[in-house]
Parts: sequence; C-alpha cells; structure tokens
Amino acid sequence: MRKTVQLTLLVIILSIANLVLDKVLQLNQQNNLYDPDHDSIILPIMDMYVLSFLIFTFTVLGIFLPRRKYFNFVAILFASLAALISLGSIFLWLTPDHYWIAGCNSLLTLFSFYLLYSAWTSRRGSKKLEVRD
Repeated sequence: MRKTVQLTLLVIILSIANLVLDKVLQLNQQNNLYDPDHDSIILPIMDMYVLSFLIFTFTVLGIFLPRRKYFNFVAILFASLAALISLGSIFLWLTPDHYWIAGCNSLLTLFSFYLLYSAWTSRRGSKKLEVRD
C-alpha cells in the first residue's frame, strides 16, 4: 500500500475513533450514567485527542523516515510506539458502556500493527550497499 494511502486511512480511522468517543460519552452523560459531582467528559475527550496526535506523529515518522542504516531502527521504533499506544487505548476503554470506543480503538490498533508490519518488511532489506573504491 502506498504511503499516502496509509496516511489517509490512518486519518480516517483516527477521526472515526474520536467521533465515536465523543458521541458515546455525550450519550452516556445525557443518560445520567456519570456522577454529576465528578469531572466533566472533556478530560477523556482531550486525552483521546492527545493520544491520537501521538499515534499520528509516531506513525508519520515511522512511515516517512528515510531508508538508511540507523533510520530503519528509529522508524520501526516509532511505528511500534504508535501500535503500543493504540493497544493501550483499548484497555483504557474496556468497561461497560464504553465498548463502542474500545471497538473503534481495536480497529485503530489493527491498522497500527499493520503499519508496523509494513514498516518492518519494507525496511528489513533496504540497507544501503557500500561502494568500494
């Protein structure tokens, strides 16, 4: 898959995950599932925005770093960080009344691990050949 298509799919999946999070939390608040004395729902929404920004940044770095000797390791490291952050977001939302959020985050995690696999396979054999004089 081309890098621009991967990036476009990542933006779409992140947008869907944030939209579902926003709608589920608003519906839960309207149905009085949250205690009115506690914090507002803006904190988890902002938390997901920060995680989305980190996932997007690490994935872009993992995809677009040049294919050189040391950059291969760094690119795979960034792609694996994005996959682990998205995996952690699933476990954050595995509570009743939040299963839709965890489901969207699992889609994001699957795509992040696909991007990690793609970065690993494309960079594995891309070492620069040295030119000898």
